[in-house]
Amino acid sequence: MLLDQTGEADPRRDRLEQILSATNRASTLTRQLLAFSRRKVLQPKLVNLNHLLTNMQALLRPLIGEHIVVRSRLDPKVCRILVDPHEIEEIVMNLAANSRDAMPEGGQFTIETSMANSAEAPCEDGGRTERRVRLRISDTGCGMDDHTREHAFEPFFTTKGIGKGTGLGLSTVYGIVRQNNGEIQLSSAPGSGTTFDLYFPAETGKEAESETGVARQPRAKAAGTILVAEDEPALRGLVKETLEQSGYNVMEVGDGYDAVRIIEEHAVDIHLLLTDVIMPLMNGHELASRLKALRPNTPVLYMSGYTDEVLAFHGIASPEIAFIQKPFTPAELIARVAAMFGA
Repeated sequence: MLLDQTGEADPRRDRLEQILSATNRASTLTRQLLAFSRRKVLQPKLVNLNHLLTNMQALLRPLIGEHIVVRSRLDPKVCRILVDPHEIEEIVMNLAANSRDAMPEGGQFTIETSMANSAEAPCEDGGRTERRVRLRISDTGCGMDDHTREHAFEPFFTTKGIGKGTGLGLSTVYGIVRQNNGEIQLSSAPGSGTTFDLYFPAETGKEAESETGVARQPRAKAAGTILVAEDEPALRGLVKETLEQSGYNVMEVGDGYDAVRIIEEHAVDIHLLLTDVIMPLMNGHELASRLKALRPNTPVLYMSGYTDEVLAFHGIASPEIAFIQKPFTPAELIARVAAMFGA
């Protein structure tokens, strides 16, 4: 927020950018560790994989570079898959970055989708499934030797120099695929490029909640009253300021009991409850239950930085529950809240 208010010529801007870069690296590292350990909170939706990949083209080009040819072969007959679309985007971006590094002199990067038959689609327990969607991502880069290929998915294993990578890129991909009920296969040889085959269970006979992982743009100026329940004062203040700058009327409380008191004592309409999940005295799920009894039509958006196991213990496990993962940026918060308002 300070950076947004600091001009390009301001000598403090460089320091602010360094702070932001350092915190982004820290949060990215944490997300990668959570993804590898399969403890990241997912929000699965029925996704048309072809649509998602098509919408990613604009993101891939500047990442992979103009010296690499990007090709796609998307089978229009592929079924939808039940996955977290943002996680699939992260997989593609991670693999694209690896391919870029493997082709410093240029080459070809290819994304393909198809239906896999039972002999092609592996299952962890050794069984086979008849209906799987295959996402194949390949490059014509330098490839991997046997040692690198055998250890590729291990956390912190890297062939890059010091300061060039964390060694969590492919382990993150592996964790995301497995947490989304998928399987991954790697084939590579020196001088022959690298191919990743990702398999996800096909879903049929259901309507898709979202065709892509791309969030809709919020309205320029919003309206409505939001009750924010968050026990961390600094975060609560930032959330309040962010929402108010977008045009919302915000009431803030530090715990669930104060939130219930406001709900009971104020006649004003509350259009959204934005609540932390883990709070002292009364957690977010208990607060939402009290709200439902008093004002059954008020929607609830949960926020938390805890893993899915902790959230499940507190009753926040259903994919139908609206949720935003901490840490989030002001833009991400506004987009999620706008979606709750149907903007």
